[in-house]
Amino acid sequence: MRYEKVLTLALASMGLLVGARAEAGLLGVDVSKWQGYVNWNAMESSGVDFAFARATRGNDYDDEYFVRNMNGARAAGIPIGPYHYSQPATSMNAYSDPVKQDAINEANDFVDAIQPFYEQYPGSYLRPVLDVEELPTSAEVDTVSEQKTYLSAWVKDFNSVVQERLGLDVIIYCNSNYARNYLTSDLSSFDLWIARWTYTTSSRPTAANLGIWDSWDFWQFSDSETIGGESPVDGDYFDGTVDDLQAFIVGAGPLEGDYNNDGFVDAADYTMWRDSYLAFGDWPADGNGNSVVEQGDYDLWSANYGEAAPPSATAVPEPVCVLLLAVGLASLASPHRQVSGHHR
Repeated sequence: MRYEKVLTLALASMGLLVGARAEAGLLGVDVSKWQGYVNWNAMESSGVDFAFARATRGNDYDDEYFVRNMNGARAAGIPIGPYHYSQPATSMNAYSDPVKQDAINEANDFVDAIQPFYEQYPGSYLRPVLDVEELPTSAEVDTVSEQKTYLSAWVKDFNSVVQERLGLDVIIYCNSNYARNYLTSDLSSFDLWIARWTYTTSSRPTAANLGIWDSWDFWQFSDSETIGGESPVDGDYFDGTVDDLQAFIVGAGPLEGDYNNDGFVDAADYTMWRDSYLAFGDWPADGNGNSVVEQGDYDLWSANYGEAAPPSATAVPEPVCVLLLAVGLASLASPHRQVSGHHR
């Protein structure tokens, strides 16, 4: 990880960072086979904080660079998520069962491709995305109203498979035209990745661009950036901080034994346990959740000592002092100070 990124995160964790970087959004890219071999280390060095990669298209095409992109971004410490390019059926009646089956087939193909990544490396990947930028064009579905009904039902059927198999809702990617005209209002509960090319991050999407949504989470601001040696590449923006991005990372929960929640199980967590030993109530060091800080919480810390969150968790370690650890462990032989239990 770049020195400046580590420094930024360290300052933010101490509440010392003020000004533009603390409040600014994050830079991202999205890629597919059209970018070929992406140098993800160069992307990270260029300031890329997140990415998306195409996994599948329709129900019979897997992007040949998908696996390489997912593994390369993860190795470089960049949270990356998969997206599916949807191709709603164009030859079926809008209200027939084959429409539902088409969405289910595409969703199953998508999940087959992405599920192994979430299972093998929890905490490394962003939630999946459904890319919506094609309309049904059959004679039975040719008015805006019919296309809107058809496409919205298709999206919900697709998501039902992802939800059933992965326990996740998709993020919807679409442009302003689709957001305004082709998706029903009940889809506004999904997180939005809006495509609106202004070629500058200073001209953000407004309410007029969002249709059924009242806010966006990700924004594709350009289709022709030069980033990390890639040109052209889609430029993206996340409307939040590094901490905010954690909400979109699958399996990025807290580490057991990480009582100060800094992403590392270290001597500082032992100190928190020691200082609240035998305290009753909702203390951070009550790792097993039985409302008292006791030996079981120490055992949990000890079993996980040295563990760190995945690179995507972006936590910054506190300095680990070997002497502190040795002294702390030795103090186990001494009587423990009892602390009055209460909520901090």
